[in-house]
Amino acid sequence: MTPTRACLLSILLLRSMWAFLRRLSVVSKLCYRGRFMTKRVRVGLGLLLVVAGASGRVVLGAECGGTVTCQCGDTLDGSYELTADLGPCEGDGLRLRKAAVLNCHGHTVTGAADAEPGTTDHHPSYGLKLDGTHGAVVRGCKVTRFDYGILLSDARDSQVIGSEAFHNGNFKTRVGYGIHLSRSQNNTVQDCIVRESADEGIHIGNGSDGNSLIDNQSTDNGRENLYILSAQRNRLLRNRAKGAGAADLYMKHASENLIEDNGFTDRPVVVRGLASKNTFADNIFGAGLRFEAYGDDRTEVPTNNVVRGGRIRGESACVEFVEAHDNLVEAVAFDHCRRVAARSLMPSSNDLVDVDLTDVRLDLAGGATLRLLSPVRVEARTATGQPVSGARIALRDISGESHTEPTTDGSGDARCVVPTHRVSAAGLMPLTPVELTVSADGYAATQSLIREPVGSSVTVTLEAPAAHPRASSPRLRRRTPATPISVPELHDDGVLAPSRTEAHRGANSDADQAPEEDLEGQVLEGTEALKRDEEAHHGAEDRPEEGPQARIRQITLGP
Repeated sequence: MTPTRACLLSILLLRSMWAFLRRLSVVSKLCYRGRFMTKRVRVGLGLLLVVAGASGRVVLGAECGGTVTCQCGDTLDGSYELTADLGPCEGDGLRLRKAAVLNCHGHTVTGAADAEPGTTDHHPSYGLKLDGTHGAVVRGCKVTRFDYGILLSDARDSQVIGSEAFHNGNFKTRVGYGIHLSRSQNNTVQDCIVRESADEGIHIGNGSDGNSLIDNQSTDNGRENLYILSAQRNRLLRNRAKGAGAADLYMKHASENLIEDNGFTDRPVVVRGLASKNTFADNIFGAGLRFEAYGDDRTEVPTNNVVRGGRIRGESACVEFVEAHDNLVEAVAFDHCRRVAARSLMPSSNDLVDVDLTDVRLDLAGGATLRLLSPVRVEARTATGQPVSGARIALRDISGESHTEPTTDGSGDARCVVPTHRVSAAGLMPLTPVELTVSADGYAATQSLIREPVGSSVTVTLEAPAAHPRASSPRLRRRTPATPISVPELHDDGVLAPSRTEAHRGANSDADQAPEEDLEGQVLEGTEALKRDEEAHHGAEDRPEEGPQARIRQITLGP
């Protein structure tokens, strides 16, 4: 081989070796001045070629794609279709850059056996690594026996479609994920199967925002099937998680994520730490839902999360709130789960809206409370029946707490939630009648009372401005008289008695009545108990402080 040819081949190999980039210019000059090359340089280049030829690839891997066959450790910078299984690979499988496209056609990329735990020379291996890609695509690949099956690192707008990651991770140290998104944004993982990972199935890590997981199955993974950590605005749609680990979905310090129409079959869903403004819509929770604090000081708590629609079933608790506050559970069906629990060292409140609590026990401790609310459509109309848009709505319950509701829309309607009861370790407190105030520009403010039982809608008539606000009774669109209404009663042992079913109260239901008449049998442990509860509410400073578990009230609605 002539010195010039040896130099040219050496340059092609050195392009893929980052450690030698600074020496590339020197080698180029030597190749250009081939006639001045010393014997030592020729021997060195020859040895480099021999080593490269014997191994088939430089250690750091070569570029592949197109007509160049990809082998273990290579970097794909274009398009490539795998025609056979790849591996076992001692290090990484394949690395994708830029807008690389890899179609495995169902072939498997296989890594080496698990590394021994505690070894200092072991670096994590990755089956497929989308490294800083933008618009890359992985399709139809099976990846197994790596520390991490598929990694998206600083990836943007990339896709992993119809692939399978199974039996990845170090099972001796229980480290490693099936699919890992790290500092990656706006990527899509769809129609994938992730199973039997040493630790987590699919992990959306710190700084990975705006990603979508759609129609995936994550099953039988070591700890969590799905995990979102310190990430925002991700969407989980129609995924299925079941089997093995501690949780089907675990969310810690995660915000503004949309969890929609997923099936969490065997393990609970846990929302922990500074998790806020997440929305759960129409999901199936097979083992309950838990909101809990993180850290020894228990100050990092979930807030302002919304669970709407769907079903919670199983033998465990339906919902648990541990130090969490200002979360809302609305129109969720409880299927054979028997308990809603709330515990807090400090005063905290969470809301249950339009939830059937028949046969569900409410366990409360410490400063935790639950508000029970009913949805009501408020209709603002003129004296001639025309809708009033932009009308402002305010509610004030019997405890004096005010609630600001949305303004009416173009049809003059607004969906509001009316507080009916507050439950605490002290017992059940009615919050009706609720004062409703509706005001709009060009109209006099109108005040009405909403009483128990709360109807599905309230129509308020706004008239021309007057010297003083005009009080009127709302027109309620009520249930038919044949529809029974369940009215809970309180036994003197502090537990709600079986519901008493009665017919509609009739035309006189809007007549003035004392607030305590809205809920019959409200005497809790007799008159003396009410006196004790009042003293406990107003005179807590006069007695020694009780621990959070010192006073627990268990209340059951229904038979």
